[in-house]
Amino acid sequence: MAISPVVSTDQITVIGPPSSIDLQVDIGPKGDRGSYIFAGPGTPTGSGSVVFLNESPIIGDLFINSNTGDLDYGSIYQYTAVPGDDSVWQFILESGLRGLQGETGATGAAGPFTNIAIGSVTSGATASAYFTGTSASAFLNLVIPPGATGATGATGATGAAGPPGPVGNAGPAGPAGATGPEGPINDATYYNIYDITSASATSASFTYFDIDTQAFITSTLYPEVYYVGGIETQEVQLLRGQLYKLSVNTLGNPAYIRSAYSYAASAIYNDGVTNNGDDDGDIIFKVPFNSPDVLYLISDNQPSMQMILNTADIVTEYNYSTFDLESVTISSSGSVVLGTVSKDQLRTVDLKLQISQNGNYLFHEERIIHNGTTISSSTPSVVSSGTINYTVVKYISGDDIVFGLSVTNAATFNADVRYEFKDTFPV
Repeated sequence: MAISPVVSTDQITVIGPPSSIDLQVDIGPKGDRGSYIFAGPGTPTGSGSVVFLNESPIIGDLFINSNTGDLDYGSIYQYTAVPGDDSVWQFILESGLRGLQGETGATGAAGPFTNIAIGSVTSGATASAYFTGTSASAFLNLVIPPGATGATGATGATGAAGPPGPVGNAGPAGPAGATGPEGPINDATYYNIYDITSASATSASFTYFDIDTQAFITSTLYPEVYYVGGIETQEVQLLRGQLYKLSVNTLGNPAYIRSAYSYAASAIYNDGVTNNGDDDGDIIFKVPFNSPDVLYLISDNQPSMQMILNTADIVTEYNYSTFDLESVTISSSGSVVLGTVSKDQLRTVDLKLQISQNGNYLFHEERIIHNGTTISSSTPSVVSSGTINYTVVKYISGDDIVFGLSVTNAATFNADVRYEFKDTFPV
């Protein structure tokens, strides 16, 4: 260790020779060391502090934080004695690099939204959020990318059946099934039942077709004739496809349905007929759709016992293009006047008449001819579906021909009538 001089030559004055002297001075004991200033990164006692060069800190030593990357860079600590402990590093000076903590600022203004609720949550490719609504009632809307599809869960219990859906359109009709066996026949099965008996004609002058001579003859001997329901009858109407029962009570006079005025076996008409030729029983007749327009019920033993069976198709609607129609509804008994025509202007009048009553229909057509005082008419042409009992009334009154109509049971079943008059031959 170097020793610095404690006496300089400026303090010694030599008055005389010799020019130099030897001066011996006693050196005293070594004094205590002064305070050291240590420097190192961090704090004097923290992890990573410098080794104090084999020097133990003493009271008064200083330590400076030399870590330039530390916010406490330049801070100074002093080894200071405290009551009860003389070996404490005390922080005495903060670095100028870190300013003192400022005062707490004033509370900021309220944001733009004061009441926020979750709005819509939708799926999208990218996550985002946006506000809608007003500042007083805002909605935070979220867009969330869908997650990966999870594993299929277990099948839940079957729910209750829903209400039936609307009825779909009808499918195409299937093929017609085989015709079933014909059911038992009872009186409700028949379209009509005719109770047929025989008795003498109500008039001595009775005209019928003589099968042997093939000509019409007139008998004046009250010949035996057919009665239907107790009324002398020469003609009935049958409809094709319908089932009839002819209850015959003419003992000794077998009744046959025939296709011609003939006793020949070939003239017997058996199509659709059961018990043909019975004289005391039921002749059942289902009229074929291809039946002739005219058939006959003829007794084998009484040539005057004849009845014409007119057959026709069922007609449910009439659409005659020549009709210049008038219409009337008859709802009472007695005759209703249909109209009048001048006898001085017309010699011949054609009448066409349609009647609908209780589900039955009838078409009537005839020609009326007059000579100024009397009226004659052609045999009416009648097409019917069902049974309608009616009478066409025609007579001359003064200068007019009056036409009227009465329909049986019109007071019970109203009859709807359509008709026209045609002027065929002017006078």
